[in-house]
Amino acid sequence: MLNGHFEEHGSDFGATTAEQASDFLTDQDNPNILEFNRVRGTRAGDTVRFNPETDEFGVIRPDGTIRTYYRPNPKLHGFATNLDYFNSEREKTGE
Repeated sequence: MLNGHFEEHGSDFGATTAEQASDFLTDQDNPNILEFNRVRGTRAGDTVRFNPETDEFGVIRPDGTIRTYYRPNPKLHGFATNLDYFNSEREKTGE
């Protein structure tokens, strides 16, 4: 799964390895990364992360499996900014 996501989105970041997603989703030392945990639905327990400086967006399952990692595109998601997109995802959780 990780390699499939890397093939699909790796060029979005200029990434040379699939581990960049893992690093982003597990980094606890970057104060710029925003995150929340999904609390409802079939994806409850997932951690959703977003870095407004780099526009990195990713989701990791409780077992550490990467669900997705990409740079959102406002032309595709329809929000004015990627931060608005992240916040819309948070609103889905009821937080």
